[in-house]
Amino acid sequence: GLWWSDLSNSKISDSALEVLRRTILRDRNNPSVIFWLIFNECIFAGDYIKRAKNLCKELDPSRMVSAANCMNPEWTREVFTEEGLDFYTFHPYGYTPGDPYGYDRVPIVQRGYGSERPFTSLEEILEVLNDKPVVFTEWGGGRAFENPTIVKNFWRAMSDSFFEDSSNLVGASYWCWNDYFEFSRWLPGDIKGISATGLVDIYRNRRINYYTLLDLFFQINYLPRDKFFSESLISSLCLETLNLEPLKLDTLVNSKEQELAWNLALERMNSENKSKRKKENLVGPVIPEEIEYVGNIPVKISSGRPLVLSDKIRKINIGIGEKVKKLFVFGHTTLPSGYPLKGNLGEEIARYILVYRDGEKVDILLRNGMEFTTSNLIWSSSRLNPVASRVKQALKITIDPAYEIYVINLFTIDVNESKILNNLECELINPYFIPLFYGITLGIKI
Repeated sequence: GLWWSDLSNSKISDSALEVLRRTILRDRNNPSVIFWLIFNECIFAGDYIKRAKNLCKELDPSRMVSAANCMNPEWTREVFTEEGLDFYTFHPYGYTPGDPYGYDRVPIVQRGYGSERPFTSLEEILEVLNDKPVVFTEWGGGRAFENPTIVKNFWRAMSDSFFEDSSNLVGASYWCWNDYFEFSRWLPGDIKGISATGLVDIYRNRRINYYTLLDLFFQINYLPRDKFFSESLISSLCLETLNLEPLKLDTLVNSKEQELAWNLALERMNSENKSKRKKENLVGPVIPEEIEYVGNIPVKISSGRPLVLSDKIRKINIGIGEKVKKLFVFGHTTLPSGYPLKGNLGEEIARYILVYRDGEKVDILLRNGMEFTTSNLIWSSSRLNPVASRVKQALKITIDPAYEIYVINLFTIDVNESKILNNLECELINPYFIPLFYGITLGIKI
């Protein structure tokens, strides 16, 4: 019930307390109410804040109490602390995050009270309000009218704070949802008696900032995360009538020879990429956590490093011992790089040898750009989509969204199901490449 109101006027403050009392009694059982704000954009004066806070706590002791505020941050900290409000609020308007008051165009009356020194950035405001949570209870407004650049710049500045462990910025609310009739504001946000600050107009037609914010909210999932993660790139495959049995490669992966081969591969990758990146000591395409399904295919891919072939380990023997119709092999990427970054299309990298119990052996050549791609989705300043003709992208591993994103491919092998397949042998042909393998699933005909 208060907006730029004189809190020292007892007629105003007493009436406002009665409005607040009735509102709390009406709405305190509504689960969508998360806290009470006792005024909007008022100069701190009198004892209204203390009386209003006590009233909120008396009628609804479970909820937090604060006030929607645009006063100077130093004064805000002093008063909010003295009155025991639960969190800070602020309204950062302006044309840039470095000028949240809009000092160059806003009258002196709206520049905030309590200090003559202007605050020049959102970052500085948060540095002052650093001992309680902060909510930007309004942002956007008339200055952002039909100007998605302002929206994006403020969003970027706030997002940087949201994702810092040391930041206490916990939320922000855009002003406002829809246009409304008002005759007391100024351009650019007030047009012929309509406050054009909404994401939709008075007829609920969507404005450009509606689409801007919609896109920004969708991008939240792609902002840097605390730890790296994996994403499946396939939803489901037609698997006919197959019983799927995943093999576990841990025994092979955890050998001393594999550990040495992986460390050498990582060293080579870091050495080869040294002049093309800013980040030191790349982690490489390791698995962040155990993976049990890729799409509708069960797998046993443990966290950690993959199985590798290199000039130190030129051959790997994987025991099968069953009648199998198909083999689903996850990996088929090379380190530090392969197609399309390096090597010739069709260049031989490795081979599989299917060894049947009756002694028959079948060779399957594995080639650059056909059965293998590079594992990198980021190379220097480029974003890649390494697609090969005989594999399907199956998993994406994000270590660092700015520097390290990797792909894992799926290669399907047709097997003579009438015979027992004893072994699958993997043999390196070209030591320039370091092939990676993560998991194998057997497709057994039911």
